[in-house]
Amino acid sequence: MSNFQAPPQPQYQPHQWPPLDHSGHMPLPQPPKKKRKWVLPVLFAVTLLMGIGAGSVKPAEIREVTKEVPVEKIVTKEVTKNVPVTPAECREALNYAEDALSSAGEVIGLLGDTLSAAMRRDTATIQSNNAKLDEQSAKMKGMTPNYKAAKALCLSK
Repeated sequence: MSNFQAPPQPQYQPHQWPPLDHSGHMPLPQPPKKKRKWVLPVLFAVTLLMGIGAGSVKPAEIREVTKEVPVEKIVTKEVTKNVPVTPAECREALNYAEDALSSAGEVIGLLGDTLSAAMRRDTATIQSNNAKLDEQSAKMKGMTPNYKAAKALCLSK
């Protein structure tokens, strides 16, 4: 054989090719697994010795101890403390704001339903949601002056 010729390659039949791993390479040969016949007897012996040792331990002695404990006298005293209270005007403004936020949440839900109905070309749902949106809009328009007035009274205190 001259230096210009490649050595002969083994010819595999398709059904004789060695199995490939997940990356497409031939796996490295693994050494055979050794059976460890000593593990089970050693484990049994250790468990047996621990059981014998635990069974032969003498229980601890129990002694009663009596000791007088001094009793402390607890004195209660009423304390009056000024706790800040939210003025009625501010509570009213907060209630209006809460109502406005809940209405805004309902409007957002209706808008989502209306957009879904528009994609389905469901005109009945669009029209019913438009009526509900008009109702919520009127409700929010009625709340706005009341909220602004309550807010102004709250901030003036």
